[in-house]
Amino acid sequence: MENTKEWYKSKTVISSLITALIGIATAFGLIKGIDVDVNTIADNIVGIVIAVTSLIAVWSRITAKKEIKW
Repeated sequence: MENTKEWYKSKTVISSLITALIGIATAFGLIKGIDVDVNTIADNIVGIVIAVTSLIAVWSRITAKKEIKW
């Protein structure tokens, strides 16, 4: 049995890339929301998505059973 996998099949890599893309999109102003008091809806959604994908990345690394092939 092979104990490695391609990098693009890694849950950790995928969730980390999603987090990075959301951060880049936010930095360039591609994600905007409707103003509600001090915060915006988009800011809250982005924060939640970043938190969830970060937790997925950590959980995926903890539960990983295969090495990644580069």
